[in-house]
Amino acid sequence: MSLPKEKTLENLVISSVKGDERAFRFLYERLNDPLFKYILSRTKDRDDATDILQDVFVDLWRALDTFTYTSDGQFYGFVFTITKRKLGKHYKNKKVFREIDENLLENSYKMDVEFADDARILMKAIEELKEKYRTVIKLRYWSGLTFPEMGKLLGDKETTVKVRHHRALKLLEDILKTYEQ
Repeated sequence: MSLPKEKTLENLVISSVKGDERAFRFLYERLNDPLFKYILSRTKDRDDATDILQDVFVDLWRALDTFTYTSDGQFYGFVFTITKRKLGKHYKNKKVFREIDENLLENSYKMDVEFADDARILMKAIEELKEKYRTVIKLRYWSGLTFPEMGKLLGDKETTVKVRHHRALKLLEDILKTYEQ
């Protein structure tokens, strides 16, 4: 099979569904960085994030023959569902507890002490948010996704994601005020 002339997400997905490995490689290149950043923000371990990401792409390749493309958002939701399942399996198998980023603590000697304390407090505050708010914050600031991209990925309207983001920032502000006292 040949690679689609236009490298739109739709063409890449449809070609990948038909078994085109080159098109899947382009999908991989498009999804790899934001997915890795998101998974890393959840696992806080580069090796675990790399392993989970690899499993996500293996499962995606295997599941594509059952997938029918209807929209970009539906595809991103499909990928995000696979990612969430892999993360859930990771947490269950390793009994991972959500803690302050250990890498940040181990490397804090490289940073200004005040900044390191602020970063630890911020990480702790983010972990206090409900899952839906924590996810939006991590996708926005760790994965660098735009609101339209986040909406497609989460299967929500862009305005819903913007509202959730605004509420998450307000909740973070309130949580951080308790640390100042």
